[in-house]
Amino acid sequence: MNEVEITLTGNVSLDPQRHQTRTGEHFLSFRVAVNERRYDQGSGGYVDGAASFYRVVAWKQLARHLDGCLRKGDPVIVRGVLRINEWTATNGQARSAPEVTAHHVGHDLAFGEGSFRRVSRSAPPGQGAPGEPTEALGPVTLTDGTDADGAQSAA
Repeated sequence: MNEVEITLTGNVSLDPQRHQTRTGEHFLSFRVAVNERRYDQGSGGYVDGAASFYRVVAWKQLARHLDGCLRKGDPVIVRGVLRINEWTATNGQARSAPEVTAHHVGHDLAFGEGSFRRVSRSAPPGQGAPGEPTEALGPVTLTDGTDADGAQSAA
């Protein structure tokens, strides 16, 4: 399969949201703003260019670990697979937006300090054991009427 691997370095632009698919799978989504930085000879310094925004989706254990860790404004590094979602809006217009299915997410420590706490794979139920949703990632449904793949849900 020809997947496009991508690494984003940017800032969380919307607080992460918890979701659940029709089949009961939990996931977390958030947006990352990536700004072009370039050297401006006129001012003698670096300036921000136009921003690009990417929806990032994290599944299963990564979603559980990220829940509560990320906030709007946090500098992050995201590694995952890029795809372009395409759909038809209610007004009939064709729309598209980039989305990254995250495999790895971390805070960009070039802009602050952090710490790491390993989660035991044999944690008690409800505390991050593999395959078990935690209370923080309880049942949540999409607010825009779509499922995890952007398709209209039959609600």
